[in-house]
Amino acid sequence: MVCTYKRKSLPPSYSKEDLNTALENVRSCRMTLCRAAELCKIPKAALFKHVNGIRGVKSKRWVDQLLSPSTRRKKKFLSVLS
Repeated sequence: MVCTYKRKSLPPSYSKEDLNTALENVRSCRMTLCRAAELCKIPKAALFKHVNGIRGVKSKRWVDQLLSPSTRRKKKFLSVLS
């Protein structure tokens, strides 16, 4: 029997233009992250992840470079336990 996939979450309610505008404002220090998220109607968590390079990155190696050495050790330790 064929299973049909039903999406559980809705796609983002903001456009790529809104996201790019908010990112540009935050990176150029024209606005705080919270203010840009409020004006462009983007969730703060999503904007934070894009600003810090956690989302929208093709390679996970680059994200690992952002993490501090202690965080990498904890992550490695937890992966060994599971």
